[in-house]
Amino acid sequence: MTRVEAFRPATPEMRFWAPILRPLVFPLRDHAFARCVRFVLVTPLAHFANLSLDFQTYLYLVFHRHAVSRGSHLFAMPLIVVSLIAIVARHVGGDGAAIGLCALLAAWYVVQAVTNRMALLGLVMVVVAAGCLALGIAWAKLGAGAGLWADPLFGFVVLVAIQTLSHAAEPDVPPRVSGTEDWVPLAQFVRGHSGARHSVLRSLGRLGRLGLAGFAGGLDEVWGSPRLLPVVVLTLLWKLGYQKERRREIEGLVASALASGNPAIDRIGIGGGRLAPHAPEQTA
Repeated sequence: MTRVEAFRPATPEMRFWAPILRPLVFPLRDHAFARCVRFVLVTPLAHFANLSLDFQTYLYLVFHRHAVSRGSHLFAMPLIVVSLIAIVARHVGGDGAAIGLCALLAAWYVVQAVTNRMALLGLVMVVVAAGCLALGIAWAKLGAGAGLWADPLFGFVVLVAIQTLSHAAEPDVPPRVSGTEDWVPLAQFVRGHSGARHSVLRSLGRLGRLGLAGFAGGLDEVWGSPRLLPVVVLTLLWKLGYQKERRREIEGLVASALASGNPAIDRIGIGGGRLAPHAPEQTA
């Protein structure tokens, strides 16, 4: 068994969600539905433990190591949020519905920031949400008679595709996508290693699996963009000197996890995809 170690105790929120999600992600008897859930969610706790901002930031840094994926998310993520607001304004409920959506996002971001003692992040996110609202409503009005290219639905699909495909630059296939509980180097996953090369048919099957993962990843990016926008903004604030000690601590934990070769994705630590952060024996 791969060593499992938590560098940080799980938050109460993570401990609440872990036993609820575990029957789907790691059932006592494996079945096709559970395998599908594992494959699609990849990081189940990340989709639910949204107030655990250090955990979310850790995961963001682990999953976006290459400059291509980091740059594409910095570019596309806020625009995906803008396009969602524009879609609501143009195709769903008009400006009022878009304002309501933006207000919910802003409230969510403030609660998240205050819970994690990041008041400045909360203030900045209110400004960011207001900017997304203004751009979204403007985009919705622009699209009214400017053709398909200006329709926010079209822009949304393009932006999600850009953000999803950027993960192809990452060096490893994450647990659950690879069908294992560990990270697997991309070339090894597709071709095998020097001592045991895959057959052509198996390699094509692995490429097909990556294609399906890309589709599932696109769905994750839709939910992940409004959810992780504060994390992207936080990394920018860090570069400006905000909360230097916290930045050093989190980046140090990320570096240690990556150095192990198998960074955890269900906790801050080591152990790949093993959904049990509530177990006390896992905490170092």
